[in-house]
Amino acid sequence: MSSLLVVAKWAESISFAVLGAVALAQWQHRRDRKKLYLALAVGLLALVSLAGNVEALGSVAALLAGSSLLRMVTDAVLLMGFFLSGYALLLFRAAIVPFGEWGRRAMRSGLVLGVAAALVPLPVSGHHLDVLQVAAVLYIVAFWCAAVAEPAVRFWLRSRDLPAVQRARLRALSAGYGLIVAILVVSVGVGPFAT
Repeated sequence: MSSLLVVAKWAESISFAVLGAVALAQWQHRRDRKKLYLALAVGLLALVSLAGNVEALGSVAALLAGSSLLRMVTDAVLLMGFFLSGYALLLFRAAIVPFGEWGRRAMRSGLVLGVAAALVPLPVSGHHLDVLQVAAVLYIVAFWCAAVAEPAVRFWLRSRDLPAVQRARLRALSAGYGLIVAILVVSVGVGPFAT
């Protein structure tokens, strides 16, 4: 991997961590549930991103390779964190623009299925995923993309009626999450064809 790509990945992870810490500090100051949901959404994504970068260094990957149980637990925790980061963004969206009854039911059903999917044990490296494991991972990625894309569009539309500073913040959040979804969709689409 080129050193520029490594630097970019670490910069992205650290940026998410800083944003999550700022949102958490604002929540502690005001105790507003919107701030808590935003801190969870960004903070969990930061933790998953940082864990992926640390694992890519190799020493952690070698340690995890020695224990298949530890690897399975680590994978489940990272999948759960990734899933819950998207769910927390949906909660943030619902605090700004509430869902109707159908939307609240869909969120609850999505949460139950996502937790169950994250608990499906993944194989240790070198083994192929079976049908259930592929379905679990695809569900989590699809749910996360939908849970992030819908609020990104909704925030962009909602920002038109806000003062300049709030409009800029909401649009930056919307654009950032939209870009992550685009990168994830392209990565998943290109992944099987990469050499």
